[in-house]
Amino acid sequence: MSEMLSDFLKLIHKEIKMIKKVGKQKYAVIANSGRKMGTYTSKKQAQKRLAQVEMFKSIVEQKKKKK
Repeated sequence: MSEMLSDFLKLIHKEIKMIKKVGKQKYAVIANSGRKMGTYTSKKQAQKRLAQVEMFKSIVEQKKKKK
């Protein structure tokens, strides 16, 4: 496993966000701050968005470390 992927997986576990069922057929990605990051029609779509948010966050943090 590449080092970047390993770091990404550690970050996901460290900064867990939530996927919460909203209504009968929708799922919302909720940040630790309580902010809604989007609402999706399937849990799989919500998980994909959560992974995107975490990957973007990881990229931003790596850029900050390089400065």
